[in-house]
Amino acid sequence: MTYHPITLKTDIQPIKKYIDDELKINCSLVPQVLIKKNGCFNSFCLYGFVKTETESPLIIISPSERKYIFDDVNIYNNNIEFKMKVKRNKTTFINNKEIIKLLEDIENECKEILRNAR
Repeated sequence: MTYHPITLKTDIQPIKKYIDDELKINCSLVPQVLIKKNGCFNSFCLYGFVKTETESPLIIISPSERKYIFDDVNIYNNNIEFKMKVKRNKTTFINNKEIIKLLEDIENECKEILRNAR
C-alpha cells in the first residue's frame, strides 16, 4: 500500500504554523491518505517538505499517534537535493489540543471523501 495525495476543504495552515513554530522552519505540508485494496480509508498523514520537495518527506505528521517524526539534520540543510537520503530519526509528540482536534477533523474529512468516491 502506498500513500496518495488528497485535496482537503479544511485549512491546514494552523498545522503548518504549529510545525513551523516548533521547528523554526518554513515548511509546506501535503495531505496523504492510505487506501485499502477495497477503496476504503486506512490512514492519513501529512508529509512535510522544507525549501524544496524531496523524494521522501523530511517530516511526517501522524495524526493517529499524535506525533511527528523528522530528519533533524537535513531539515535545516540549505543544500537539499531531490534524491537525498532522508533519515527521520527524531520524534516529537503533539501536545496542542487545537492541533489534535484539527487533525481528527481532517481524518474524518478524508474518510468522508473516500466514502463518497466509491
